[in-house]
Amino acid sequence: MFRTRFLAAALLALPLAACEVDNSQLPDGAPKSDLAADSLGDVQAALAALPSAQVLGSNEDGVPFMLKGNLDNVNGLQGIAAAFRLDASDLVMKRTTVDEQGNTHIRYGQTKNGLPVFGGELIIHKDASGKIFMANGSARDGEVVPAKARISGEAAKAAALDNTVGRHIATEGDANLLYIRSEKDSRLKLVYEVVVTGEGADLPIRD
Repeated sequence: MFRTRFLAAALLALPLAACEVDNSQLPDGAPKSDLAADSLGDVQAALAALPSAQVLGSNEDGVPFMLKGNLDNVNGLQGIAAAFRLDASDLVMKRTTVDEQGNTHIRYGQTKNGLPVFGGELIIHKDASGKIFMANGSARDGEVVPAKARISGEAAKAAALDNTVGRHIATEGDANLLYIRSEKDSRLKLVYEVVVTGEGADLPIRD
């Protein structure tokens, strides 16, 4: 039996301090500040461009997490993604399912700066005729974040070992960069994901 958890959460103190937004680390041409949290003009414009979008739920920053209505538009996926402050080019199709009613559900994973966003998903729902009637998910953007860490993957692996208690502790594979949404302030943070194996007091460790 394995005890599992997402180790990046245990490493937040190191990666987040090392990966805080530094203008020198931002992609070329990127703006130096986020979209204002209280300025939702871009979201409202995207919603207005959809035939009949109804916001069924929004995040604390005002960006929707669920839309319903006639969402077909001339810009396709990009037109819907914009309402979530997303770019269609940052969405990677993960899988498609069809339910008993003939509705198709297309699940996209979110990326940013070419890196995955942990838990970030956008789901597009189409009826049997192919019309988009709903979009929902945890994916949203509009944030300026660094694309590169200021510590190495080896340093992250060393920190993972230092923060794990057990016997025969070792890291497995590479330290992978990704973004995770902080539970503290709900903002995207650049972190390393490191897998640690070993023996705990009661169970094998695979963190």
